[in-house]
Amino acid sequence: MHNQRFVKPEAAVAIAVLSALISGLALGLGYWTWAVVPLIALVYSLWIIYWRIISVRIALNQLRLAINNLPEGDIPGLSATPGTELVRLAGALEEMSVRVRDQLTSTEEERNRLRAVFTSMRDAVITLGSTGRVALINPAAERFFKVTAANVVGRSVLEVIRHQQLAVAMQEILTSGQPTSLEFESFDIPNRHLHAELAPVLTTRGQRSGAVAVLHDVTEIRRLEEMRNQFVANVSHELRTPITSIKGFLETLLDGELGDTDTCRHFLTIISQEADRLANLVSDLLDLSQQEANETPLQKRSLQLITEAQGVLDLLQPLAASKQISMELKIPADTYVCADSAMLRQALLNLLDNAIKYNAPGGQVWVEATTSKDDPNQVVITVCDTGPGIASSHLNLLFDRFYRVDKARSRALGGTGLGLAIVRHIAERHGGKAWVQSELGRGSRFSISIPASAPPTVN
Repeated sequence: MHNQRFVKPEAAVAIAVLSALISGLALGLGYWTWAVVPLIALVYSLWIIYWRIISVRIALNQLRLAINNLPEGDIPGLSATPGTELVRLAGALEEMSVRVRDQLTSTEEERNRLRAVFTSMRDAVITLGSTGRVALINPAAERFFKVTAANVVGRSVLEVIRHQQLAVAMQEILTSGQPTSLEFESFDIPNRHLHAELAPVLTTRGQRSGAVAVLHDVTEIRRLEEMRNQFVANVSHELRTPITSIKGFLETLLDGELGDTDTCRHFLTIISQEADRLANLVSDLLDLSQQEANETPLQKRSLQLITEAQGVLDLLQPLAASKQISMELKIPADTYVCADSAMLRQALLNLLDNAIKYNAPGGQVWVEATTSKDDPNQVVITVCDTGPGIASSHLNLLFDRFYRVDKARSRALGGTGLGLAIVRHIAERHGGKAWVQSELGRGSRFSISIPASAPPTVN
């Protein structure tokens, strides 16, 4: 701030009169100079007054401009404002402008941060004003309600939200001011489970100025909970059957059948079979759990597919021979895949085991391998059989846990209902998928896709 000093008009007039008088006497003009002095003083005074009026007008215009621009923080420099009476006021306004500008900058930065958070939230957020009309809505809410902010802001919440339960709850918040939560299903296809947290919006004085709702999509959580409940129920059922059978036959033996050798042998054979079934079930449960949790790291390397498949066929040859089923590999020798050898063999073992068990005596089983038509970097491995086939209504459910087409026959053959679920997880962990093609009376084709690989280099 630069201070300016001005001579007061009264002092200027006195000096002018005294100067004129002394000059007139010194020049010998006589006392008629007294008649000229008032005229000079009058002219000078008028000039001083005019100049001050102009200066004050300029200063007032600058101050008016500054005050008008004060809310935007765009204020011109006021340190050179003319007029000593206005210098302090100009200085105070200039200091205020700096504070206002800093405050506006801080507010703008805070608003940008809040806007970034608001627009990037994955949860849907909708805010109402005190009249129950939409004040704000974020992009997630726009996608969920299938609206745009430009079309819904300012409209009644009942017009915007298609879920009356949520709309009514938000309006009640405006009246009660009590936070609440609710869970409901959407009308989308498929339905979604939504959890809403509702709370009032309060001013700095604690007065209600609106309401806000945050919607969380809990569809996946509810689906997992349902899967867990079904899994527990299925496991309990599957475990109960062999345990009950084992316990029943043991109690029969203990009650007095130990003396009958044939009966003991028959009962112990059944107990052994049920124990094997129980062991297989526990083993498959552990395998499936590891696959779903990705606990077992993949040891991927280039594998010759025909070699891996031949190793599995050798293991199952006694089972196939007992049912007079022939097995064949139709895999080109130059087919290589990038896979974990143990997991690939487990998937082939499960598929081939099913193909043999559910085939008719004297049937055929073979394994094919071709390049995927959809992705040349994937090899499609297909296990085919000449069994009874599967109705189309079952095909989409075959890879679900514990799903069986014929439960009685599956249990009789020692199936746990988890083999195909394990196959699907193995394929997905390798970046592929699993599917089935089948018709009643025309056999089945179970396929998995595995990434192709070049032959390993020989050092």
